[in-house]
Amino acid sequence: IHIVNMLNSMYSKFDRLTSVHAVYKVETIGDAYMVVEGVPVPTGSHAQRVANFALGMRISAKEVMNPVTGEPIQIRVGIHIGPVLAGVVGDKMPQYCLFGDTVNTASRMESHGLPNKVHLSPTAYRYALKNQGFEITERGEIEVKGKGKMTTYFLIQNLNATEDEIMGRSKTPLDHKGKQKREALPLVLSSFSTNHLRYV
Repeated sequence: IHIVNMLNSMYSKFDRLTSVHAVYKVETIGDAYMVVEGVPVPTGSHAQRVANFALGMRISAKEVMNPVTGEPIQIRVGIHIGPVLAGVVGDKMPQYCLFGDTVNTASRMESHGLPNKVHLSPTAYRYALKNQGFEITERGEIEVKGKGKMTTYFLIQNLNATEDEIMGRSKTPLDHKGKQKREALPLVLSSFSTNHLRYV
């Protein structure tokens, strides 16, 4: 019950952030939380919205305690941008689902990330978040399962937003008017997972 209470606290905070940043919650699988922005309606600031949402998740995680250690939980976050196939599937509890290599790559960014880090694929960095007001550092080249070697990045912070704006506590809402680069792909998918079970 302590684990359920912890997950409920975490998911409730994340659900609130989906409204702040207008991203779509696709599903939760165990302790993994997945959102998408840019589908079914494309937006010019899809990557920026997901990046700010991810930063908000990292802040929120500090307020959720591991019931075993009493320490804040640690999360890994992965962001990738690319095309997806999406639609409502199933007869019982029909669900809006996403399919395609973009889903797999976003998941790989999460699983190959580090605790309390927002891990960016080279596509997310190069075509969406580079020069968009974010502090980003290069992680370097790593071996990604099923993908081979990739040069990936860590998202550090939004240089143009306060913590209150990221969290939706500011009276002035965060400006999501980020300019999409001409060559940017139309969709962003992100995968997030807590790390609490690995730190029990």
